Amino acid sequence: MNTRRTGLLLILPALAAVVLLFGGGLGYGLAQSLGLAGFTDTGPGLVAYRRVTEGPAFTEGLLLSLWISLVSTVLAVVIGVAAALALRRTSGGRRTATFLAQLGLPVPHLIGAVAVGLLLADSGLLARAAHAAGVTLPALVADPYAVAVIVEYVWKEAPFVLIVVLAALGGPVGEHERVAATLGARPRQVLRHVTLPLLAPSILAVAVLIFSFALGAYEVPALLGRAYPQPLPVLAYQRFTAAELSGRAEGIAVALLIAVIAVGAAVAYTWASRRAAGRVTGALR
Repeated sequence: MNTRRTGLLLILPALAAVVLLFGGGLGYGLAQSLGLAGFTDTGPGLVAYRRVTEGPAFTEGLLLSLWISLVSTVLAVVIGVAAALALRRTSGGRRTATFLAQLGLPVPHLIGAVAVGLLLADSGLLARAAHAAGVTLPALVADPYAVAVIVEYVWKEAPFVLIVVLAALGGPVGEHERVAATLGARPRQVLRHVTLPLLAPSILAVAVLIFSFALGAYEVPALLGRAYPQPLPVLAYQRFTAAELSGRAEGIAVALLIAVIAVGAAVAYTWASRRAAGRVTGALR
């Protein structure tokens, strides 16, 4: 009991700062979206939420945001996990992959978006190389499928997945794999019934982080996306900076709706992680 109290006292200042700053900002933003604070002409109530969700702009922006987030997450996870499984057996390849992945992690997404734009734009390096070869490429920047946005997120987040999965593979996963192989399991059976289930909590955790970030990020879709429809973060920024008094409340309302979706993803992760852990525990017994 004393140890718990001591630990709670040690983390209490940091916890109080996080709660006050995050909770205070979230509470004030909620009050603004409800017309209870700040300068607005919406009046108290859900007027800002009704205004921002009516019409096709919000619906199409929501679908586009979910498309970008889901596709980016799936591709980054698949590429990162596959690379980790392929490189973990060789010490030299593992060290090289980790080093290269760590080089890209500090690069801001804004710089990555500029680089991807220079590569995939209609007059970019890839289009010029394809034209020299007699091939005409479709539009990859500001296209209906947000290809350039997804490419940037995958390029930036797949190394993050690689590092997380390599760290998870360095734990007890290898021991369970050797036990399964000793008992006569084939490599595919080991991968399906041992490796991937044991990696599931780590994969789910990194997947929900990537999904939440891609859902709420502004700079990449603002630089590489279309003028319409706009993902929700871009729509929120434009509403927040509009000249009308109601724009700020509407922008905050969109941002809070993004937060609700992210929280829903975190709740789904918690449920899926517990279920995966229960399956692994039952299988190991």
